[in-house]
Amino acid sequence: MRDLATGILSKEARKFRILDQKFIEAAQRARDGMAYADLGGGVYKERIARKGQGRSRGFRTVLCLRQDGDALFFAIFAKKRKENLNDEELKTAQRIAAEFRAFSEQDIQAAIDAGKFREIQKGGADALTERDHKT
Repeated sequence: MRDLATGILSKEARKFRILDQKFIEAAQRARDGMAYADLGGGVYKERIARKGQGRSRGFRTVLCLRQDGDALFFAIFAKKRKENLNDEELKTAQRIAAEFRAFSEQDIQAAIDAGKFREIQKGGADALTERDHKT
């Protein structure tokens, strides 16, 4: 099982100063069936705490899970700016999830190699310290 983030999400994580460990924890909650919200189609919304505050006041992240447990984080927003996805955003999220779930291992590795995805690793380079090659 791998935790992945799109290049765009990684940029947002740097902007918000969110450590990779927070994404790892959020992915595990989703895998354990404890996600904040199951949006259907393999799409989940999960909370990530803002520094010095709890998860309920922090960020909302959107991720999808594959059958093998791989997770892809592709959207994040501050709760104070936006609480939920609108219908169009939800359809887009479900389309992204369907595409990701259809990826082969080679497709995922090619996306990592091209800098479109970044693998989140416990104790590894963090979005705050590692620049993405491409967005």
